[in-house]
Amino acid sequence: MTTVRARPNLSRPLVIGLVLALVVIAGVAVWWTQRGEDPDEALCRTISAEVEARDDERPVATGGEVAVILGDSYSQGMLLPDQREQAWSTALGRLQGWTTYVDAIGGTGFVNGGSCGGQTFGSRVEHVLEWSPGTVVVQGGLNDADADPAEVQEAAGEVLADLSDVPRVVVVGPPTTPGRGDVTAIDAALAVAAAEADRQYVSTAGWTLPYGDDGLHPTAEGHQQFAAMVAQALAAARP
Repeated sequence: MTTVRARPNLSRPLVIGLVLALVVIAGVAVWWTQRGEDPDEALCRTISAEVEARDDERPVATGGEVAVILGDSYSQGMLLPDQREQAWSTALGRLQGWTTYVDAIGGTGFVNGGSCGGQTFGSRVEHVLEWSPGTVVVQGGLNDADADPAEVQEAAGEVLADLSDVPRVVVVGPPTTPGRGDVTAIDAALAVAAAEADRQYVSTAGWTLPYGDDGLHPTAEGHQQFAAMVAQALAAARP
């Protein structure tokens, strides 16, 4: 005898409930995916908005010789209440009496393309040269702290080669900060790259600066000190 199994008797309300539950689960999954967005994407939007607000097609300081500072969040002035006014890049331009332009994007470096990707220093040299500068200061390396020093040295060498027609180029290396690992190897790599290109290198690895709560970015006072010490190094290198 063939046994016929009875189908479960699902009531209409139960079926509707199951469907609604599946819809809710699917919605939560979508929400969680969006909620779990790559932090770099959110940071990319934040930094891009800050850079746009800086309006760096305008000089941060006016004077004589045209100079450009190519750098990372330090040159941008990230976390400062007024980035254009308080960043060390602005302070240095004023101390030197330059007409100073800034191409600075937080999170970038010689090999680090930043949160948005594709924004290494090398990728931005062409923009720097549009200002026909007499001096270029390349500040960075802190965001390359975890990179292979040999790769950083090679990338820095390429940047300096691309800037070979600029009369004066200075490389300012990464400081030692409470919030970032050892930068000794990167500092040394950048020093070698600068020496091979016959350009001045300013090591900041031994500098003591006041930092904000993140232990990574200088306070407004720290930016002023950073600018003053870079200015001293520039003056010491003058014949």
